[in-house]
Amino acid sequence: MPKRTRSHRSEDLSIRKFEQCLPDRWVVRRKDKDYGVDLEVEIFDKTDEATGLIFYVQVKATDDPMRAGTLSMKTDRLDYLSSLDSPSIIVRYFSGTDSFRWMWLTNIYAQIGPISGTTATIRFEEGAAWAVDDPKKMVRTLQVYRTIRMAPRRLPVGLTITSTSPDILPDYELRCAVAEVLDGSRALVSSSDPVACLPITVSLDGDMLLLHIDVISSIGVRLRSLERTEILAQLIYVIAYMASGYEFMPQAPDLAEFIRDRELRCQSREIAAVVAARLIDHPELAAEIAWLNALHARQDESYWIYVRALLSSALPLDARLTAHLGLFVQDA
Repeated sequence: MPKRTRSHRSEDLSIRKFEQCLPDRWVVRRKDKDYGVDLEVEIFDKTDEATGLIFYVQVKATDDPMRAGTLSMKTDRLDYLSSLDSPSIIVRYFSGTDSFRWMWLTNIYAQIGPISGTTATIRFEEGAAWAVDDPKKMVRTLQVYRTIRMAPRRLPVGLTITSTSPDILPDYELRCAVAEVLDGSRALVSSSDPVACLPITVSLDGDMLLLHIDVISSIGVRLRSLERTEILAQLIYVIAYMASGYEFMPQAPDLAEFIRDRELRCQSREIAAVVAARLIDHPELAAEIAWLNALHARQDESYWIYVRALLSSALPLDARLTAHLGLFVQDA
């Protein structure tokens, strides 16, 4: 007679227990084992109206305390989850303490980096433990995902400050820098509403300038000084880098004009090169950003990022010459 294995019992138990962690008004659909995920979750709001927000869940259980915070998964399974139309989370259940840890798939990819083998090891830190307010955080993250994937790219970029720096002066300089970019750019608004903008939070941690798009993306830049002009320069470049990375391209010329008019330079040649490369459809602005950051000074990878974008562009030859020669003409 067929018998259920201990691992099958543990998996079924973990799925049932995780379902109990979710709000009652959310609709949880179990998927066939052949589907590749355990659960599909559709979010309904407090008035029982559908939000259109959906995510997938893969639950992995263990009774081994040495493996409670780690999980080995086949890379083809991770690739399958990343191919789905809606975001996915991976949940680790440890029966010894009847507890869950979880991560969004995008954060897992950020953790493990490029995958070279057939399996990858995921590490769930203590901060990944399931908390009672996680469903609320999930809703916001899913709203940001939807803005990135589906919203009209003419939405503005929203900025909010989350700095908790104990130093009054750097915090003040950060707030002044944010106020200046908000006042000087039509592409930016003071908002954290993921329905109305692409929300970016800004903070200082010592001499590190940190920008986050929810838990989806983050960049840190070490500042040479905590003066307002230095904060301003790195802030606007990273905003341009992050926004264009998510194809919020209509905002790029406005951000570039802000950089050009104030002659701001980026500490990172790579970030500057990517910003210039993504402006290639605006060759004069692209050339000015490249020139400001002296991309022509040495033929390293940053220089070639810009040149490759230029060579692959569909711009007419004269426009491409403008974007390239602009590097050198302004030094004459």
